[in-house]
Amino acid sequence: MDTRPNNLPLQLSSFVGRERELGEVKHALASSRLVTLTGAGGSGKTRLALQVATDVLTTFADGVWLVECAPLADPTLVPQAVAAVFGVHEQPGQLLLSTLLNALNQQRVLLVLDNCEHLVEACAALTQALLQTCPYLAILATSREALRVTGELIWLVPSLSVPPSQVSASDLTQYESVQLFTERATSVQSRFALGDQNAAAVAEICRRLDGIPLAIELAAALVSALSPDQIAVRLADVFPLLTEGSRTALPRQQTLRATIEWSHRLLEESERVLFRRLSVFAGGWSLAAEESVCGGEDFGASGVLRPLIRLVNQSLVLTEERDGEARYRMLETVRQYAHEQLVASGEQDTVQDRHLDFFVHLAEEAEPLIQESTAVSWLNRLEMEHDNLRAALGWSCVTPDRVGRAERGLRLARALGLFWAAHDYQREGAAWLEQLLARGSGGAPLRAHALAAASGLRAQLGEFATSRSQAEESLTIFRALNDPAGTNVALFMLGFTALWQGEYASARQFLEETFEAGRAIGDQLYVRFRLHYLGDVAFLQRDFPAARSLYEESFSLCKTEGAKWGTAQVTNGLGDLALGEKDYATAEAWYAESLALHREVGSGSDAVRLLNVLGYVARQQGNPGRAADLHQESLSLAIKIGLNEGICRALEMLATLAAEQGQAECAARLCGAVEALFIAQLESPFTKREREAIGTEPYERAVAAARA
Repeated sequence: MDTRPNNLPLQLSSFVGRERELGEVKHALASSRLVTLTGAGGSGKTRLALQVATDVLTTFADGVWLVECAPLADPTLVPQAVAAVFGVHEQPGQLLLSTLLNALNQQRVLLVLDNCEHLVEACAALTQALLQTCPYLAILATSREALRVTGELIWLVPSLSVPPSQVSASDLTQYESVQLFTERATSVQSRFALGDQNAAAVAEICRRLDGIPLAIELAAALVSALSPDQIAVRLADVFPLLTEGSRTALPRQQTLRATIEWSHRLLEESERVLFRRLSVFAGGWSLAAEESVCGGEDFGASGVLRPLIRLVNQSLVLTEERDGEARYRMLETVRQYAHEQLVASGEQDTVQDRHLDFFVHLAEEAEPLIQESTAVSWLNRLEMEHDNLRAALGWSCVTPDRVGRAERGLRLARALGLFWAAHDYQREGAAWLEQLLARGSGGAPLRAHALAAASGLRAQLGEFATSRSQAEESLTIFRALNDPAGTNVALFMLGFTALWQGEYASARQFLEETFEAGRAIGDQLYVRFRLHYLGDVAFLQRDFPAARSLYEESFSLCKTEGAKWGTAQVTNGLGDLALGEKDYATAEAWYAESLALHREVGSGSDAVRLLNVLGYVARQQGNPGRAADLHQESLSLAIKIGLNEGICRALEMLATLAAEQGQAECAARLCGAVEALFIAQLESPFTKREREAIGTEPYERAVAAARA
């Protein structure tokens, strides 16, 4: 047993996870004499520092010594606290600091300075003096703010790893936050066990608490009175729930609220103003968004940048780089506290209205560019801001409506129509549009455009009666306004709906009318759309020469104008055409190009379908192994995005392949899985064109073979 001198406390609970962090901090200490662990309150800085100190005890001949700064209120007491730990006393005629430096001059020790943030200047001054005078001394500090001393290595303590939204119960135990919750829950309720019944709730708790160790320990302690499901439900308002901590901890460490309040009290007034205003953002924000939404005369000429940097340094705001630009976020528990401060300040209406305005302008700027060469970057940007867009839409629905809030929400929803269509949010988008339309806000032109956007989304969902009704109302309004461009949009939606209902004559009539009108008013976006969908009409009517001519004209326009999303769609059509003609090599080439473009744009449902048809093509080319891989990839993606029709079609294709390979038992199981979905999904827009090219006969043969 090692007898190196130390005053490290005996830990009464096990150290869970953090294997990588332990290794990295110990490596950092080997290369730097000053390592500062920073991070938000409750992130486990102290616990990690103590474990590192315990692990490296044998490295320091004169021991490892802990100085707890948290109880100190007076900065002048910091040198005294350190001196007391080492048994150094004041000498007549000599400053205590000088006596301490002389005593430690040749000592090989590790000094752990814990919780320095409220005394950061005093701790920094002492640290610099010690490092300059004592060549064999090293310091491991914990602080929500770095000491900013020369030679300091700053190490940000991350939250514990948390499970994703979709994970099996058997895989949960690999996540540190779940390990910690389970161990601490077992310590207060010996009968607690992680299993299928409570796995989803435990995962939700860990996600909602951002993997913050203190918060998870407080939540785990509640299993003596509440089930994990009950805890998860109540975490919408986290602070009233997580109120009972260790009685022996310092008051500011006993509850989650107390530890965040401690950080808040250390802020200057301008930093507190920015802190509370930033709570309106959901899922992160950019500096441009922050300046627009949170800025103002409160911050003077320097704006919000200086207080933002202070909030980052205080570990109240986290930063990361996305696409070459800094992006910021708060942990959800911190954001909830900041939002309480915003409400109490009386600023909520003003700041949230500015948040809504910012994202209305962003969406309206993006909308016309989604079909251009910049489509991918704009779609990715909207995806990155999706939580903020949802928050802005939710705020626009708050009653009572003030200063046209609902109208601005409807503008936002209408502008997001193409984004929702491209990224598989059709149902969510239609619901937002219809909720805001029901409020009756906005003028007739805005209402008509919103109805057209909702119509397109409902048609994609296969809800044709609703889609047609919305398109007809939109057309009536546009005609009453004598708006040719709007009339063109509504007619197109009617054609789009008729196409997927199999009413080909009506679809052709609507699309040809709007095609000519689009040319007349120079509407290149809808010219490309109409050419593509006129090609679909011809294809579904088995008029392959006409379909080829229309697809190729649309393809040429898309390529010329750099419209990636349009190119992705029309190459899909060209692949279907080649498949219908049983030209498998050409079909494979078109589908591969379409799949790459759809993945770049971010359209999961189209990728699901394309993987399936590529699997069919591989089967026709005598490569069943590749076919199985592609169908399985399609199935996995469909499950991930919750696309039932994609799940159905992938299972059908796997059943067909199994039957053809003589695997009757496997085919029978797959057919049974398909049967409940098959009838409901048979006529969906997602599969109609594919079925026209492939037909249902292969699957029907598989069913017959499996049941024989």
